[in-house]
Amino acid sequence: DPDNAGALATMRVDAERDASFGALHAALFRAAETTGDAGERKRLLLEIATLDVDRLGDPRAADATLARVLELDPDEPDALVLKARLLVKGGHVEGVAALIERAERAGARELPGILQLVRGEGLLLVGERDAAAAAWRKATVDPETASKAWDLLVDMQEGTPEHLVTLAEARAATDDDKRRLVLLRREARARQKAGGDDELVQVAEHILALDAGDTDALKVVRDTYTKKRKPQLVLAPMGAWARAAEGAERAQRLGQLACFALDELGDEALARDVFEEALAEDPAEATSLVRLA
Repeated sequence: DPDNAGALATMRVDAERDASFGALHAALFRAAETTGDAGERKRLLLEIATLDVDRLGDPRAADATLARVLELDPDEPDALVLKARLLVKGGHVEGVAALIERAERAGARELPGILQLVRGEGLLLVGERDAAAAAWRKATVDPETASKAWDLLVDMQEGTPEHLVTLAEARAATDDDKRRLVLLRREARARQKAGGDDELVQVAEHILALDAGDTDALKVVRDTYTKKRKPQLVLAPMGAWARAAEGAERAQRLGQLACFALDELGDEALARDVFEEALAEDPAEATSLVRLA
């Protein structure tokens, strides 16, 4: 029975499990053609169009099915949203704003992030910065568009008092260490321009926690704590920085670490151990040879 709701429910579960949607697609079409309930036909056709877009990758079929849905109900909000998504996928963004407005007037639920991105870009073009920012903030909630939305917000606010706050928010919103590192480095550059040693050194320490070999971040930590007369706080991150390298570069860094231990901390025993570690890595490491002579 193509109109049997229980059978269709089972087929949906099977299709998701097997990642195979052809049989479900055909069954939904049969059900849509045979049902005598116009509302049910609309719902089934909308489900078919959604399958065409999200599972079968057939935008032309989806567009044709959506046309049937909108014939039944020109103000069907989910159909209007899906139509807008199709326009974006096809690169035809000029009609998206009008469709979004129609969908929202018709009672559309939360718009997908991709539409909020497009809406924000359109609003920015006409000078509506606050409205654009609001649209992009909504897009940060959608995992598929969160990174792009945060990047747009950060770019738009560069040079404003909100820039550093937004960078910190974007960093807190991601679980991806590579992306967090990119944002931290961008935040470090912004904080260097803005001033404020305490905030900058915190960012630098976060960078070193993710990339112990980052020379720029170590310089910030070293300069800040040396100025504060707390050189002992430099030893651990500098040690990790030195040992993050390999070969001759590691030996050179270890030589610098040993000089720091000797000159800044006055720790001759530690300095000797590190000089020897450097020479074990590279017997020709010049600084260690000279200082141990």
